[in-house]
Amino acid sequence: MENFQLSERRVKAMLSKYSAPRRRTLEQYFRCLSASRFEGVMGNYFIVFEFNRINQWFRKGQITQLLEKWKIQDAEGLKAKVSELLNPEADLYEEYRRFHAALFSLSEAARSRYIEAHKQHEDYAKLTMVEVCLHQLPSGNISGYGVSWAVALCRAGQLKGWFSPEEAWHFKLEAAKMAQSTYGSWSDFFVANAIGSHFDTPKPEIKHYMMMTSMFNLMDQSSLLYKKAVWNTNLEPDRF
Repeated sequence: MENFQLSERRVKAMLSKYSAPRRRTLEQYFRCLSASRFEGVMGNYFIVFEFNRINQWFRKGQITQLLEKWKIQDAEGLKAKVSELLNPEADLYEEYRRFHAALFSLSEAARSRYIEAHKQHEDYAKLTMVEVCLHQLPSGNISGYGVSWAVALCRAGQLKGWFSPEEAWHFKLEAAKMAQSTYGSWSDFFVANAIGSHFDTPKPEIKHYMMMTSMFNLMDQSSLLYKKAVWNTNLEPDRF
């Protein structure tokens, strides 16, 4: 990814090429990308509204949880984590792809034997989960999980003053481009997001993962995600 320090002036110039309506549309789109990272009743609130001084009492706990998840304590740590999450070759994504490729190439019977042979292996839980998710995510690409986290962290970082508005915009735009180039719909994105979320635990459990179906059905009926924020929203400037 391009070094942001070298491109800040260019990003400021680029921002001036977005009209106010286009920027509002894209900020809503970015918030939808980060939707899965917020919990509780107020989680839905922060999909519709951005963090600000007015809702400081509501968003304090959300921001704390976001940063504690990755043990982020300063601007440098935030930038490093966001850059890592937006790296298509990140270790987490590569690990999932490796398991997926190994299992996808086998017949059903061969997969069962392969997994059984690894029953005492430290990767057994992950192998079992990837096997269950094999056909729900044929691409084996869980980078949507990182995209969602990157956008959420940018939002938190901007509020804390660790990211300038231009820097946050740069990373959120990169995240959106990464998502659109990888997935064809909100459905695909949220499936990858849910799978990645469960995979990124010490011992993923199938009984927890299976709850993803209910979440997906909820998202599928969401007028916010599917009507107000079209998946292939134009990310390019509208002023020249």
